[in-house]
Amino acid sequence: MFKIFFILLLLIIILVGCSGEEGFEIDTTPPLKANLIHHLGDTGDVVGDSICNYIDPNNTEREMNGIDAVPEGNKIQIQWEPIQDSDIDYIRIMRFTQEDWDENTNTIDFIVCVDSIEVPNNPFYLDDNPPIEKNLFYFIDLVDFAGNSTVSDTVCYKLVDKPLLSSTQVYPDSILFEWTNEAAEIISRRILLFDSNHDLIWSLDPNDPNPEDPDAMPIKYTGDTLEPGSNYSWRVDVFGSDVFTEPIQGTSYLVKTGAESEYQYFTR
Repeated sequence: MFKIFFILLLLIIILVGCSGEEGFEIDTTPPLKANLIHHLGDTGDVVGDSICNYIDPNNTEREMNGIDAVPEGNKIQIQWEPIQDSDIDYIRIMRFTQEDWDENTNTIDFIVCVDSIEVPNNPFYLDDNPPIEKNLFYFIDLVDFAGNSTVSDTVCYKLVDKPLLSSTQVYPDSILFEWTNEAAEIISRRILLFDSNHDLIWSLDPNDPNPEDPDAMPIKYTGDTLEPGSNYSWRVDVFGSDVFTEPIQGTSYLVKTGAESEYQYFTR
């Protein structure tokens, strides 16, 4: 009996002694803030003596991002610098529009969670269902395995109706390009020509085409002689003016506006 009493007393002492100790350490440290990469540039931009091509999928540092990041459909690519934390559970892709901002209450009324993704090998996300003709604001939310989260900075883009390529006219001594369906707010356009390896070989920013002037369209190819029998593709990028938004939570954003046509293919 004394042995049983002694064992019970010892258990009580152990339990009382443990009751004052802290439990397992809980992670309450939020992830480091992610930095979005704003619009890098447009294919066909001339930097120094070189024409830049931002669509190389194997070089994410020069991957085209922002407005209509691929010609097919209407898509926007959001890109960020490498994530610093190693314990990120998932990333939330967040989007809101200019209309969602309530300047009277200084709040955003409605934010769409476009998607939740695991940390990808390539630090970008392609939003394949954005509305057009709206200022679209994006940020990402990093969530670690303990449930802590941190939001990134914000970028803004605007898609307009993409041009529709109507014809490629290939003649022995000339090649003519033509397209239609341009948005009213477009102020400049760019023709891009690629070889069969999808290397950019020619770029032209033509004067404003006027549909009422038959001499304004089509646009003539003015580059080097193309190799007979080779395959080529072309597209048209269109651009609106770069404007700043009204302040949202004290910050104004530069809005990049534009769109890209789909490709059209031909053989010389």
